[in-house]
Amino acid sequence: MGSVQEDFDGIFQHMQEYKIIVCNRCVFALVPQQIDRHLREHHPQIDKQNRSRIVERARTLEAVAHNKEDVEYPQAGEEPVEGLEVFKDGPQCTGQQDGNPCEYVCRTAFGMQKHCQCKASSSISLRTARETRRQYLLEQRGVFHSDLWG
Repeated sequence: MGSVQEDFDGIFQHMQEYKIIVCNRCVFALVPQQIDRHLREHHPQIDKQNRSRIVERARTLEAVAHNKEDVEYPQAGEEPVEGLEVFKDGPQCTGQQDGNPCEYVCRTAFGMQKHCQCKASSSISLRTARETRRQYLLEQRGVFHSDLWG
């Protein structure tokens, strides 16, 4: 067993610019409250004692978001965060926020529906989310848009 910092650094990378912690093995961004569960579910080989030490280290980091709302997300058009996978298959919100287009993008239709409900986005974006979810579910079942409409 190494030092707490060595154990933490062996699994995670603290990206202060974005206020996130990234799991090096899973290439997944986390906030400190998610670390314990992440380690239990994705790294069960780490014993409880070491897991507790790593979790405590994450909670004491400076320049880290302690909830998802405090994460510093890259702006639209900026380069992707180095080291994190870029997904190009998620829906983008088509609603307006303070008179400007909403730039929210996520991986799933469910995530978009949740966003639209939380942000009270326009009915257009909620409809788009529902249509996207329907399309996603149909594609999961092997039914594609062209199969339905010719």
